[in-house]
Amino acid sequence: MPDRFGLDLDSDGRPDVPNTPAYALNLEPGSCSPTCDGADAVFTVVLDASGVSLLDGATAVVPIDGYEWAIDNGEDVTTITTESSQAVVELPEGSYQVSLALRGDGQTYTLTEEVVVDDILIVSLGDSFASGEGNPEVPGRPPQWADDGSDGVSPQALDHDAAHRSTIAWPAQVALAVEQADRRSSVSFLFLAASGASIEEGMVGEGDPADTTDGGSRTLRAQVDELSELLGCDEEGCRRTIDALLISAGGNDISFSFTLGSLIVLDPSLVVSPIYRNLLDNLLEEIDSQISGLPEAFAKLGEALDDFDVERVYLTAYPDQSSVARGGRLLTCDEVGADLFPGLEVDRNELEVVQERLHAPLNETLRDIASSNGWTFVDEHLAEFAGHGYCGTDPYGGASYAGNPYPDPVARGDDAGVRWFRQSAESAAIQGGGGGVFSPERLATDGTFHPNEFGHRAYRDAVLAAWESR
Repeated sequence: MPDRFGLDLDSDGRPDVPNTPAYALNLEPGSCSPTCDGADAVFTVVLDASGVSLLDGATAVVPIDGYEWAIDNGEDVTTITTESSQAVVELPEGSYQVSLALRGDGQTYTLTEEVVVDDILIVSLGDSFASGEGNPEVPGRPPQWADDGSDGVSPQALDHDAAHRSTIAWPAQVALAVEQADRRSSVSFLFLAASGASIEEGMVGEGDPADTTDGGSRTLRAQVDELSELLGCDEEGCRRTIDALLISAGGNDISFSFTLGSLIVLDPSLVVSPIYRNLLDNLLEEIDSQISGLPEAFAKLGEALDDFDVERVYLTAYPDQSSVARGGRLLTCDEVGADLFPGLEVDRNELEVVQERLHAPLNETLRDIASSNGWTFVDEHLAEFAGHGYCGTDPYGGASYAGNPYPDPVARGDDAGVRWFRQSAESAAIQGGGGGVFSPERLATDGTFHPNEFGHRAYRDAVLAAWESR
């Protein structure tokens, strides 16, 4: 089957992410105005007999006069006659018995094989750790985010821009890897994860307005509502089954970025010790409360997902940013975030508290949520991230972030202490400030603390390992 994801139809050097009902259902562009009515989606299948030959005796090749293909879906048989060794047909997903009759030397020879038409639908929902925040396709001011194959002003292109979606992100990298792994199947990829999204504000509910690189603002629809439209869902169900649903969620629901910001400002050197301890205890109590509320939030997401036909769900863990590999040892960073504002940071003691009271309980809670919903919890990347924290060495060795290497794969070096997270000055240089009241600009950039392309590669490998072991 020809590839459906990883194409660059507008030849701009970036893979297209169409995110339209016509794409999801493999219909002609523009055929879904306003709704996609009609038969089931069909997919292009190339039947290829170029490796088949007829022999007269042991070695003599008999010329083939023609090819007759009979495609049996269990109810009807469709016959196609071709002069060449290939036949291109459009078929719904399913299993077919395909018989090939070869005519040569006055004889007819028949071969029969099972052909499975399988377009693997992969959907990404969630937050900035899935959208690719910090890793635009092309760095700049403004940066360029995911491309839908249009002129850049379509609703889909504007959504990608507002959501800070990048095909460097692990969900897109998973889809590309699955697409390239088997020429007998194809992949459709719907990319709905958005920077800033939480379960209630962005996934099952509408998100907050987000700035776009043209200076405007755009409010993204709830991800599950948009997914319903893309798959042509109604009261009778959806027109496609989701083969793999990739989810990154929970971090914004417990205000993870606010916690880091609070710890940066909450500096023990500036606060009398008992006051500092009291403020820290209050912050930790709030974290405990928010983590304990995650099962309820995910229950709302699970209820929304009941409207879809989903084969399998992968929920990912959040990596720790606090460790660094030095001299063959794994150490806690001395500090994180000092580059945001000189003199303020999350120090080593606070990082250890974050690991104990936030990261570990958050991921354990996500594991329990995945188990209770029958989802696959993906956490193999956590061990890969160890030693690659925020205080690691420069990933580019003095050079700069080059953007998406497409069509080449995202590489990953072997440096045990290289940084897999975006620092503030680096993020400001890559994509500019994120707006708001903060100054200098590095305080306002959105990419800080997010995985870079090497971190997304680790995510990708962990999800693929879980995929292959299913």
